[in-house]
Amino acid sequence: MMGSAGGSAGSGTAKVDPACAVCQAPASQLCGCEAHALEVALSQAEDLYLPPAMRSIRSWVRRNARDYILGYFHTLSEPCKDAYALHLDTIKATCLARSGPSSPGSGSGSGSGNNNNNNNNTNVHVARARAEYHRNIDRAWALAVKRYPEVLNHFYSLVRITLPGDDDPAMKRVPGFDRPPKAGDKRQRADRRKPPVRSRYGHTPSSPHFPAPPQFPAPPQFPMTPASSKAPPPMPHMPPPPPPPPPPHVAHWQTPPPSPP
Repeated sequence: MMGSAGGSAGSGTAKVDPACAVCQAPASQLCGCEAHALEVALSQAEDLYLPPAMRSIRSWVRRNARDYILGYFHTLSEPCKDAYALHLDTIKATCLARSGPSSPGSGSGSGSGNNNNNNNNTNVHVARARAEYHRNIDRAWALAVKRYPEVLNHFYSLVRITLPGDDDPAMKRVPGFDRPPKAGDKRQRADRRKPPVRSRYGHTPSSPHFPAPPQFPAPPQFPMTPASSKAPPPMPHMPPPPPPPPPPHVAHWQTPPPSPP
């Protein structure tokens, strides 16, 4: 990542490649400090703005997909409910028609036995119909839930991210920074000076004053290493070792050691 300032030789200016803004290394070394700093700053900006936007998109997609799946399940299950209700009415009507009205001359024992058999048959048919209805509801719910992947893909495909155009006024209003003067600005034209020429009196005029670039506020400092890494502690100060003891006197070598008591 490198910038350059200047122009062609015919315009009286020389092309200058600035030194690295991080390590101050000359441009000829082509260090990667600025590129790495840009990646760190970009990651920090993404962590600041992208997660809230992604959470909003995720919540919107989930809400609409869930509503669609519930509506799809309702569409599949309503015919099952209607068929189950119609089936129950048919079972009751059929059992009632088979039993028929009891005749006055018939015995009470035979009439009660027929009624019990009809009731048992009705209960059996109703239980079977209820079990089949539960199976149909389970199938409808399984079919609806299994459509979640394609439904989620559909709603995610509806998300649109719009970027402002290059001529948008917001692109030129960066907060906290003033744009440097343009090439045709009067301030810049007033600072220009002609190259020094030798006057007819023999002395050379003083060098022109080059305007300094505009002073911007100090940008935030971004760490060049992950936040979890820390600098190693400084080495402890170790005192110098003591000097060796002086050699013993000659008399000490000539005196024999004392005898034990």
